[in-house]
Amino acid sequence: MQKKILLAFMLFGSIATAGVQAQTNNEQEPDSIEIGDFTKFMDEGDSGNNDRTYFDGIPNFAPGCFAFEYTGSQIIYTKDELQAVAGKEITAIKYLYINEGGFAERNFKVKAYLQEIDENKFVKNEDKNKYEYFDFDATLPQSSFDYTFSGSDSYGQNVEFKLPIEEPFFYSGKKNLLVTVVVIGGDNSDSFNYSDVRFFKIKDVKNKFDHRAMTFASDNRKFEAFHESAEWPIDTKDTGVDVDQPVTKFIFRAKSIPNGISTASTSVDTPVEWFTPSGVRVTNPSRGIFIRKQGTSISKVIL
Repeated sequence: MQKKILLAFMLFGSIATAGVQAQTNNEQEPDSIEIGDFTKFMDEGDSGNNDRTYFDGIPNFAPGCFAFEYTGSQIIYTKDELQAVAGKEITAIKYLYINEGGFAERNFKVKAYLQEIDENKFVKNEDKNKYEYFDFDATLPQSSFDYTFSGSDSYGQNVEFKLPIEEPFFYSGKKNLLVTVVVIGGDNSDSFNYSDVRFFKIKDVKNKFDHRAMTFASDNRKFEAFHESAEWPIDTKDTGVDVDQPVTKFIFRAKSIPNGISTASTSVDTPVEWFTPSGVRVTNPSRGIFIRKQGTSISKVIL
């Protein structure tokens, strides 16, 4: 039996190597689409035109505000806006801000959640006369990373705020896309004014982007705590509504074809065994690449 497992791992290694080589040879440059004049604003900046950026009104900004300890936002992008992304994998999302007065260095933890929804705008609860957030799975962020804002290095400049999607998100194009962004940090809040660092927005023209974004800002409670509270999905004190979409750039690629091992049929009652690619048995596999063995069936699985 051990020889069979070893042989299977050797076979897996050769197939996986060949698959990686083929993927490398056929790899293409990622494509992109802009929602708003991302490149234009990157080149021109604010130019004294505050209509281009979030300037006043707390907490009316998206995807976040570096002056607060805890911020969160939800942004809707319609399937019409994302036609070019339909059937593709989103690998990164970029936003754009201008640093007009931030000198301090601040460290943040950023998380992003992507999901498809039927609605193309936020829905108002008529009984409470408040707009509702959309629910999301806070345990499975598509992006989670540390971000350092260095004011001295970026003063007076336009800066990309990139959300890398560690496990590319497949967008079907059949529904609209909801992006939830959570920013935690800000140990130097006293040295920041909310207008020092401002994200570029799409100016709402004739309500074209009406109710496409909602934002949350607090120095006392996390967005996740609000999400887990009895108040959810309606917030009465830390939320901004009627927020314009932020200028956004989506990076995407063609849907990847997973490598795998052809398997022989086996009984569903046969116990399943899990191994790492190096052959170490594991009991409860979580995220990563594993070998799944069930009887004579052996396959590569990405969790």
